[in-house]
Amino acid sequence: MSASTHEMVPDNVLPWWESACQYDQDEDIYHAVKLFRRIIKENPAWIPPYLRLINIYLRRSEWKQVYAFSKRVLSLDATLKDIWWYLGISAEKTGKSTVAKRVWTKFGLLEKTKELICLRIKYDSRAELIWALTCGPAKAQIINIPYPTSRLCHQDIVYYHRISTDYQVVGKMKHPIYAILSKQKSSYFNTYSCMLRETEEKDLKKLENLCHQAGLGFEIWSNSTRALELKEENPTKEFYFIDNNLNEGEFLISIAARREDQVREILQTWEIITLKNFTDFKIHENMGNIIW
Repeated sequence: MSASTHEMVPDNVLPWWESACQYDQDEDIYHAVKLFRRIIKENPAWIPPYLRLINIYLRRSEWKQVYAFSKRVLSLDATLKDIWWYLGISAEKTGKSTVAKRVWTKFGLLEKTKELICLRIKYDSRAELIWALTCGPAKAQIINIPYPTSRLCHQDIVYYHRISTDYQVVGKMKHPIYAILSKQKSSYFNTYSCMLRETEEKDLKKLENLCHQAGLGFEIWSNSTRALELKEENPTKEFYFIDNNLNEGEFLISIAARREDQVREILQTWEIITLKNFTDFKIHENMGNIIW
């Protein structure tokens, strides 16, 4: 594994570097961190081990360490935009609002403009593409209803990484896909799901309208593959949006609401209007108190 695109591994730390990278790949964090720190002590001006440590601490949401190592990297090379991004987020997470404000000012991100963006959630060896609306520097509010195993909910606010090499293709539009770094704030919504039997497109639209009128989230989970990878070998990947197949007549749907009674009332109203039925009602509680 190469240390960087423009620097070779110094001979005096080559064995340590190879071992540290292998430990990192094997998720042996203790030994990886120990060796990367040893390399830094031996070659304090060489940037790659700092970047490795930042990535490890990002995965573990250890924001004090992300902040400390981001500062050290930027003291060596102030042109690394992704590290400035990490510095801004870690400054916010650790209560250093003045530092965060300086970073966001540097990138012109203090203006509160709303932008629709595509985010990738990774969990349980799976990936899920969702849409979100930006609500501040490096932050966005989730519009979709993520699958419960992701530990994310409708209208959660998350931090995301602005660097992207992948794209979600919808029609003729290509949208960059950004990685979620951490949850910033849990919403008050819980997730509920059920099956709709012998259902037509007009019935789905009716339920969607009822939910939106009541201020609830709605989504068709039957479209479990939200994107399709085009070329595995291409370092820049394009994912194509797949529309729901509305001819099957049976759909797994999700509704986001604060309380169960709100959802049951909507579903019962829908049954009366459409003369259709729902089954397999499930409650997926908001996992917002779990460290994400």
